[in-house]
Amino acid sequence: NTVRADDESEAYLSVKYLLDRGYSEIGFITHPNLNDLTIREKLHGCSRAFREVGLDFKDKYIFKVRHVSVSQGYLFGEKLIQNRDVYPKAFYAVSDVLSIGLQRKFGELGVKNPEDIALVPSGCLDMPDEPKIKTTCVSFDIEQLCKETFELLRRDIRGELRQPEHIVIPHRQIKGGYLK
Repeated sequence: NTVRADDESEAYLSVKYLLDRGYSEIGFITHPNLNDLTIREKLHGCSRAFREVGLDFKDKYIFKVRHVSVSQGYLFGEKLIQNRDVYPKAFYAVSDVLSIGLQRKFGELGVKNPEDIALVPSGCLDMPDEPKIKTTCVSFDIEQLCKETFELLRRDIRGELRQPEHIVIPHRQIKGGYLK
């Protein structure tokens, strides 16, 4: 039994948002393991958004960081700013913690989202020690995920399940929300 977020639609909504605003070259910031199920689904969502507008997503716009963390987002942001002319002007980050690192570096250098570089993060993580950053993000309802998980576990314990169940929680776009 599984309960999980719909990673394919999350990436699709994020990248479609950028494509609808005129960006045709969009970087995909991820960790090195492209065979990870979550990353494969996010890449599929990204590619689907590109196909729908008649464009191809290019592998050269997949940027791998060592691991998913605020510090890796920060380091990538530094590299991005130093080589601004080489990189796309818009990015989708597979994790909100990567986005926080990027936004932290952008803030230090006065780089504005989306005026200078557009960034749509995966999720809207609440990190109390970080400043609030107004952005558009895509997230799922964590309460719904918890309720579905609890209910599935309850039904399993009572022996009410005849076969494994797999529940996928949809994402929604939060325009002008805060990445904290």
